[in-house]
Amino acid sequence: VGWPTPTCPFTNEEGVGDFPDSYAYDGKRVRKWNVSCHPYGQPWMTGDVIGCCFNVDEGEISFYRNGKPLGVAFKNVRRHMPGIAYFPAFSLSHGERCVTNFGSMPFRYPVSGFKPIQEPPKKSFIQTGSLILEALDVITASDTVKDSLTVDENFLIVNALCDRLVPMLLNSYFVEGTLIPFLIRKVEGCDESSVVATPKVMTLLSEHLNESELDRIVHCIFRRISELCRSSFSIDNLSFAVKNVSYLKLGNMLIENRRIRQVLFASDKFVESMEGLLTQKQPNSHDLATLLPNVWWHGAQDTGITEEEMKAACSSLENSIMSVEKNQVKFILSILRHSKDAFKRFVRAILKKNRGALRNVQPPGLSDNSVLTSLYYVLLRLVRPLLKADSTNDSGEDGSGDGVL
Repeated sequence: VGWPTPTCPFTNEEGVGDFPDSYAYDGKRVRKWNVSCHPYGQPWMTGDVIGCCFNVDEGEISFYRNGKPLGVAFKNVRRHMPGIAYFPAFSLSHGERCVTNFGSMPFRYPVSGFKPIQEPPKKSFIQTGSLILEALDVITASDTVKDSLTVDENFLIVNALCDRLVPMLLNSYFVEGTLIPFLIRKVEGCDESSVVATPKVMTLLSEHLNESELDRIVHCIFRRISELCRSSFSIDNLSFAVKNVSYLKLGNMLIENRRIRQVLFASDKFVESMEGLLTQKQPNSHDLATLLPNVWWHGAQDTGITEEEMKAACSSLENSIMSVEKNQVKFILSILRHSKDAFKRFVRAILKKNRGALRNVQPPGLSDNSVLTSLYYVLLRLVRPLLKADSTNDSGEDGSGDGVL
């Protein structure tokens, strides 16, 4: 991934970084490329967010991995010359894929001093939508407001606010940069043991938006939280962004709303919009070094960490992963509880999508391995009570286990 000029050709064998005015970072081989290659950066992992920065004033190109600077990769880049104009590009091998963001969405890890290629919406547009969200939140949460308005007045005010908010809700930049963080704050304010309920603002919107508007908004939200789950760690560490479990909890809460659920289950994009909620992003060695800067083992000396501290650190990692697994089970159970047909469609679609995974040359578009692992784990959790019930059956009748399963 990097910056070539329009004169740089792309073939089956050559791509960005293989020509003089073409500069690239390859996280698979951990190299930087400009005709020749040199060691640079860190290995990238599935779900990583790679930032590509071009300082045209200084002629420097640098890269970031999940917001962490990898250093200046190239200096004295030719520029300000006839025929020299750079554009972002990437080269993919068989089965590889990526999602690009030139500014149509808020950057997950914005870099100070650099601007996106694509201009974001005007600040007034975003601020207006944010204020309307806050106003709707006050209306749903404040007993004083409810008591001071008649039912008709409350309906007219809410309906007018929802109508005014629709253009913002149909804008993906607003959804990711304002709506989802707003909903995440509501999710994080809920007790883990409390009953799962859809945030009141979303319930209000589901009641006042028409079918077409709600369909577009709901799928936009679920596509974005799926992508955010894919690129977020489950680990609670200040070095990383929001944990993926927060997005997973939001998905669980939204699916409890009857109208939102109906819109999701009726769509052909149902599986595509929700598959990402089963991902668990894997760390590389650099991420693990951040999570466990010091490691203890039997016989080790001067490790800077005691056995108790090592156990506590591992326990924290285990709890984070268990929290994700717990919410993934809730997610699948919610689908099963509300619609057996949707549950079967979801499982069958993922199995069908990955039926060529064992081939020597895998087909493109396979699910992340963590999706299959998570789904397998959830299905085992669903079957486990049936196996227990079967094992305690003392009747001894042949075929009883087959009947239960």
